Amino acid sequence: MNGQEFNIRIVAFKDRMFRFAKSILRDTSEAEDATQDTLEKLWRRRESLDRCDNIDAFVIASVKNVCYDRLRSRRAADRRNEVIRRTAPATVSPQRLDDCDLRELLERTIAALPDRQREAMHLRDIEGCDMEEIAQIMGCDQDTVRVTLSRARKRIKEEMLKIMNYGI
Repeated sequence: MNGQEFNIRIVAFKDRMFRFAKSILRDTSEAEDATQDTLEKLWRRRESLDRCDNIDAFVIASVKNVCYDRLRSRRAADRRNEVIRRTAPATVSPQRLDDCDLRELLERTIAALPDRQREAMHLRDIEGCDMEEIAQIMGCDQDTVRVTLSRARKRIKEEMLKIMNYGI
């Protein structure tokens, strides 16, 4: 793949790569860095990219790998998840519910999901990937993706209903 083909086929995914990186890293500047690092790695491997069956899935999987490498190197994944769990929306009181932004509550509920559920939801509902592509990116079969999405949506529904009905 030459430079022009690279720009057409790979750099065109830059926004999608960034959004996915941000959904994993939860930090704009980290997501920008991860996107740039991924583009650099793909550029160095551009000659071998022609052999990919699904270049879209390969690019998104590459972003995912770079993001998790960053999280592992900082050893912050556990600390971030703990902070999110401590600030989960289940602590909202009925008096504060009127003052809270529903979108913020939903974002916090999604952020509190397990990583694989959050990734699958992002890929399906934000990026619009089909089940086959998500399965390739996540390294599992399509049935597993369906179950993961179902569990994520069920959990979000339950948490939001708890908040809306009980304010707990």
